Amino acid sequence: MNAAVKPVAPPHPLGPQSETDVVLYIDRSGSMNGYLDAASADSVQTVHASGANLRTLLTRLLAVGGERTSLIGFGDRAAALPALSQAEVLEHLFSQAFYNENNTETEQALALVRTDSQQARVHLVVTDGRRGNGEAAVAQYQRMGEVASWWTASGKGIFAISASMAPFRPVRSDRAGCWQESPEADGRCPLYVFAFIPAAAAERTLAILDAVSDRLYAYPTPADSALRIEHTTTGARQGSGSVGVVQARPFVLGFRAQGVKNQPTAAEVKLTLHADESTVRFALDDSLTWRLERSVLRREEADWTDAGDVADDWVQPGALTPGAGAELSLPLKVRSYAGISPTLYRILISSTGMPRWVREYEAVRQGEPVRTYGLTALFTQLQPRPSVLGGAFVTVY
Repeated sequence: MNAAVKPVAPPHPLGPQSETDVVLYIDRSGSMNGYLDAASADSVQTVHASGANLRTLLTRLLAVGGERTSLIGFGDRAAALPALSQAEVLEHLFSQAFYNENNTETEQALALVRTDSQQARVHLVVTDGRRGNGEAAVAQYQRMGEVASWWTASGKGIFAISASMAPFRPVRSDRAGCWQESPEADGRCPLYVFAFIPAAAAERTLAILDAVSDRLYAYPTPADSALRIEHTTTGARQGSGSVGVVQARPFVLGFRAQGVKNQPTAAEVKLTLHADESTVRFALDDSLTWRLERSVLRREEADWTDAGDVADDWVQPGALTPGAGAELSLPLKVRSYAGISPTLYRILISSTGMPRWVREYEAVRQGEPVRTYGLTALFTQLQPRPSVLGGAFVTVY
């Protein structure tokens, strides 16, 4: 293919990966007790079969660093846990007696993250994200956003949020934590891991977080060149034209008009973007968008301009939607006519830098039964920016 078609270079590749020490911070406030169901709270072997939960979450997080993991509990204060065997650690963490403090001093855990000036360790903060009053809740997330901004500023670190609606049973009469209108009712409540990860440990850590969470967010948005794209022709074809792959990597789709000169022809196509072997899979919970650019098809460098109103263009992308597994789907309508001046289009798939699920988890006022108050104050401090995940080309002639 000519020089105009160049791979879309991902702005934030993770680079070589290596093993790293891990610090696991665990919220010891009494509200966390609800994530251990009372009937099986003392059984180390008990694991919920459905969905993310505190037991499976802690078990998997301990596997991130294995023997290179140190534990810190935070509640009324932050304190290191004694060195124990794996079985003893789990028994300790699965006991309701462990979650017996009255406060949630997340700021103390964040202060310890901030002391890692070389960004040499993985820091995983497990919490329900609740505070006793709205001012403390907002301040907590503002501080988290400040630390996340510092952690990512050098380009050596990734900040991530793993969020799940985990099984929950009310265990306290106060409403500082998650609660239901009926005290006897079991439900699901937000459970978070806020992660500060060196880029060299990001792929393994994010893969584990992705496996144990309902939602995942990572910033800066990791991407690589391993995104695989294929197409299928859908709907009725208008006129005489042919659709085919001109080049697989980078992906170039061709639509050639045939027949009578100046007679319009059109086809409907679906692009499927497979991210199962790409770090783009960690961005599929983001708010995603596309941008369409065009250039005259020529052998030298492309002269890209924004396509503007796609309703009048020869290539018309539709709504970008997540599919099964690690897939994205993008419908296209392509048009042409015999004798058209050959035109090259570039479709850039991007993350806006924000999770699309944040409104599902954030409360609009302090004291809501389930959702988390103050969560978006984190993003105000972090100030995430859009990031290109990949791209595809379409040539119309």
